[in-house]
Amino acid sequence: MARVHPLPGRRPNQPFLRLPVARTKTSLKTKAHLRIASQNMRGRSHAGQDLSKWREVEVHMRDQKVGILAVQETHLCDDLIRKVNLDRKELKLFCSPDPESPTNRGGVGVVLNKRLVQTQGARMWVLVPGKAIVVSFNWHREQKLSVLAVYAPNDPSENKEFWTTIRDALRQNADIPRPHVLKGDFNMVESMQDRFPASLNNADMSAEFQELLTYLELVDGWRETNPRKFSSTWQNPSAEIHARLDRIYVSEGVFAASRNWRAPGLRWCSGTDHLPVYVDLVNPEMPFVGKGHWSMGLHHLRIKKLLTEIVNAGKMMIREIDDLESRQRDPQNNTQLRKNPRSTRGCKANSVSAC
Repeated sequence: MARVHPLPGRRPNQPFLRLPVARTKTSLKTKAHLRIASQNMRGRSHAGQDLSKWREVEVHMRDQKVGILAVQETHLCDDLIRKVNLDRKELKLFCSPDPESPTNRGGVGVVLNKRLVQTQGARMWVLVPGKAIVVSFNWHREQKLSVLAVYAPNDPSENKEFWTTIRDALRQNADIPRPHVLKGDFNMVESMQDRFPASLNNADMSAEFQELLTYLELVDGWRETNPRKFSSTWQNPSAEIHARLDRIYVSEGVFAASRNWRAPGLRWCSGTDHLPVYVDLVNPEMPFVGKGHWSMGLHHLRIKKLLTEIVNAGKMMIREIDDLESRQRDPQNNTQLRKNPRSTRGCKANSVSAC
């Protein structure tokens, strides 16, 4: 039985109910529930061990069941991208390196968890080399999800121009799917509420970025669910300045079926000055079934064989209980154990077969 969407007015951290599972052509079981995240890696290596951070990525995505991870500052050239895909069997990396110095700066990517996501047929489009890519893949039951991952420039003027370039690229290329999700390191904030001490720089609250959000019809889900809260994802070395530079935006349809928007404040990627951000999504195309309470349908009452099985099982249990009450109590075989619903497993099996 499919149980997907939470009820209106749900608690933000209420756990998911059981979700339907679909088998893909490669026999991978995909779920309508998908956890996505974003992390600025600040390079590919730590403590002199080349590509060491990609081991951390693989372990984190496996342990935390992250299906899609956007990464920034990957510092990977084409050869290293191929090496990551070859060495990390559980991951599929789509990455656009910095065009001028790929191993020393920049780079943006999207990592798919092969345990949770169907990678066959997934495709990448580069909007801004080393800065913005779109990745589209089959999510669940042939429904596609498109993710726009960004690593925005630090320079205020370049940052503003960056959003215009993305919008124009999406408008002019009809083959690029419209993103359902925008996530990454934005290197700017939308309001003073996202900086501490509260302030704005020249890149913040840009009209160009707002025009992109309006064009794509995206919302900041974390801010929508935490309208008065501050959560930092970056701080300067002296820890005097904090900002929420890393964010996830989703379409309104996806937002309606999302929960657990969070920036937990736990750093799992070595050597980075950014914290990860997460959200759990549910495929909005799945039907709403409510709380998922199991019950017998009224039509079952018209199945004579089923009713006969139930009555016979009840009579047998009553006879066994009467016989046990006339004996000395046995810890392994007593009235309480017979009345336990798990002891009627045989009746349930017969009832199902009768249906």
